[in-house]
Amino acid sequence: MTRTPVAGRPDPEPRGGGLGAAWLGAVFGLALALRLGHAWAVARSPFASLLVGDAAGYDRWAHEVAAGGGFGVEPFYQAPLYPFFLGALYALVSDALPAVRAVHSAIGALSCVLVAAAACRFVGRNAGVLAGLGTAVYAPLIHLEGLVQKSVLDVFFVSLTLLLLARYARAPGPARAAGVGFACGCLALTRENALVVAPVIAGWMLLLPGRSRRPGARELRSVSMLALALLAAIAPATLHNAWASGELHLVTSQLGPNLYIGNHPEADGRYRPLVPYRGSVSFERDDARRLAERAEGRSLTPGEVSRYWTERALAFALEQPEDWMRLTARKLGLAANAVEVADGEDQYTFADASPVLAATGWLDFGVIAPLATVAAFACRRRRRELSVLYGILGAYLLSVVAFHVSARYRLPLVPVVILLAAGGFVGLPELWRTASRRRLAACAAATLSVAGLCRLPLVDVPRMRAVTHLNHGRALQDLGDLSAARAAYRQALDRDPEGVAAHVNLGLLDLADGRGDDAESHMQAALAVDPDSFEAHYNLAAIRVREERWDEARLHFLRCTELRPESPDPHYALAIVAIAAGDPPAARRRLAKVLELAPSHERARRLLGELEALARP
Repeated sequence: MTRTPVAGRPDPEPRGGGLGAAWLGAVFGLALALRLGHAWAVARSPFASLLVGDAAGYDRWAHEVAAGGGFGVEPFYQAPLYPFFLGALYALVSDALPAVRAVHSAIGALSCVLVAAAACRFVGRNAGVLAGLGTAVYAPLIHLEGLVQKSVLDVFFVSLTLLLLARYARAPGPARAAGVGFACGCLALTRENALVVAPVIAGWMLLLPGRSRRPGARELRSVSMLALALLAAIAPATLHNAWASGELHLVTSQLGPNLYIGNHPEADGRYRPLVPYRGSVSFERDDARRLAERAEGRSLTPGEVSRYWTERALAFALEQPEDWMRLTARKLGLAANAVEVADGEDQYTFADASPVLAATGWLDFGVIAPLATVAAFACRRRRRELSVLYGILGAYLLSVVAFHVSARYRLPLVPVVILLAAGGFVGLPELWRTASRRRLAACAAATLSVAGLCRLPLVDVPRMRAVTHLNHGRALQDLGDLSAARAAYRQALDRDPEGVAAHVNLGLLDLADGRGDDAESHMQAALAVDPDSFEAHYNLAAIRVREERWDEARLHFLRCTELRPESPDPHYALAIVAIAAGDPPAARRRLAKVLELAPSHERARRLLGELEALARP
């Protein structure tokens, strides 16, 4: 007869005797084989060596770490643990990308083992096997763990937290609570919004004994150790931020800009940079500060910049509550959607080059989320222990919806959802045999509701794939491979014929090749889709300058000053046009405006000095 563990009593043995080394080894081997197979396929694809978006920023930061730096003189704007981990790896190996993919594959496989062991302890042996195999073959994990992204550490620390929580549930104590806290702190150093799960875990630790008794000294000591261990984990980042700014930033200083990106009148729930086409982290911090300082009319500290954007986001929610609620509902739909919402490189484009992704893509969020809903009905006997998982799920989901949604931001939910989905699947037969009709009807209604939410048509996959090709084209162009960049931009237009950025970038390549007519055609096509495209107006004006059609160039540059009043570039261009048109006073006025917007603009300063010298009698 199998003994039923009681929450709150020491019981070191997992339910069902544990998975054993053979099953855990099988999970690890399958997960590792799939990830290495995917890495091998991607290494032979056209985008094997491309670093897009945040990956390029992490790569630069990691090289600084490998060279003995990496802290900088400002508070961290991005979570620091992954770049430092990557920097340590760069210091050990020379052929970086293959080594990164291999190490990511091993860590990802280990995460699958942790989820399997946690599911075994929380639910049972069969659930452990299913959760391990499900995590091993889950395509979004395989895809994101194959990129130079912090997702691999997000999933690892979530999985470790789950196992430590399962161990705590069976044998509560301050030492185990400290382990949970430290794992949560490490997770926060890769995904700072994960700090929201700590209060949930603390509340669960206090309430785990149940109604039989109130929280006592042991529970209070456990919560204290949870908090102390979490603070110890994030302390290096917090202390650096305090040293660099004199302000309190627990992990990063980007809360305000991120909140505004997801909450303003033009937001659609996904990531959109503060300045169009400047989504790289190398631009985002500077743009957030520059726009905030321009609005406030003074220099701002990082904390003041964050508060400025936070206040703007809150003002939108308070002044346009109906629009904000509609936006929040859309973000909830995106966060639950079966489609993986990419913000740089999408899973579906990579599946064209990776047989592993193509073969495993059937297991998506729209499959595991409804099964996790079943667990709420099928695992009622273990609801006290499993309540922490639903609490983590809810808290983290709200933290994603509060900002903006992408596959990477949702990914830390996946180990939790897969664990619950495994519990729901293995518990379904017993639920069917023993549950009342009312309970079965409630389970069916909840499950179908979640399944319907997951399948709402909220994401334009072809357009998302076009963005991936566009980003690859930009990376190829930066590497000097203009022929491959041109091909990538054309692939973007094949996926999305109305892609403004692809038209603009193809036009720039044509302009560099001396094909002015083709360049103009692309710029005009971009303006036909978006009459307010700054880039199209600016580059069409540049074409007119080459043709010495000064009046037309001037009109396009003037439109640029209206579209992006904070940019000094169109004002400088207007000064050049004014000089060419024989109007030095207008040129001097424009150059003065340039220096007002960008006091360090040396070319404008020199040119203004020359014009003023010529104007003297």
